[in-house]
Amino acid sequence: MARTCLKNQNAFTGGQDPANYNFVTQGDVDGVATQTVQNQIAQQAATQLKGKLATGEQLAQSPQCQTSVNSSSPVGDHRQNVTATSVTIAATCDSVAYDDQGMRTLVTQLLTQKAQVSPGAGFVLQNNRIIIEPKIQSLDPFSLNVNAKGQWVYQIGDQQKSEIIQLIGGKSVEAATAALKGYRGIASSTIQFSGTVLPTDPNQYTSSFVINAPTPLPAQGNGSGVGLLPTVTNDATPVGIIGTPTALGGS
Repeated sequence: MARTCLKNQNAFTGGQDPANYNFVTQGDVDGVATQTVQNQIAQQAATQLKGKLATGEQLAQSPQCQTSVNSSSPVGDHRQNVTATSVTIAATCDSVAYDDQGMRTLVTQLLTQKAQVSPGAGFVLQNNRIIIEPKIQSLDPFSLNVNAKGQWVYQIGDQQKSEIIQLIGGKSVEAATAALKGYRGIASSTIQFSGTVLPTDPNQYTSSFVINAPTPLPAQGNGSGVGLLPTVTNDATPVGIIGTPTALGGS
């Protein structure tokens, strides 16, 4: 509070007697509403804003906050005696929120539907994991660009193994290896056999397949996963085939 004393040095008639009174200065207000206090109020408001998000929602940007300072009494000498005043600091924050969970569910459905057509039947999502990477294009109007990718791997089951045995039976290792290059779902193969031609008896191939899963997608972004390729091996059998299934990525 500032104090002003009014005193007339020369005689005069009329007028008012000298009076002392207090009034609010800008320094009084600034002493209460320091920048540190305003920042604290803004941070509290930003936290409250985040608390209003619905389940699955996410802010597209950090809250933008503005603070305002008001005194219950006018600042400056208004020839009024002010015995007490209060200073109010208010913060207003705004941002843009979007349904992140809903977006990820929709993108997963779309990519899965695409994979059912290409690569198609026989392929399964490796580790049941889809990586989703959203990127905000603009806030007004709100625009979101989403990149999604997964790795679909061809499954080689009992039926395919029977077909492979029929395909390579009676062939040399070189001819069998060449034949396997054209078999759907096999990217590469190695046949371990010391004889001249491969046997045609399916019993000699029982449990001799080792299916190697391709290198999975790098661990980045947000995804989910289950389901590995089956591994069947038996070192007692005379013929071994090591195959690497075809892996196709989707986006």
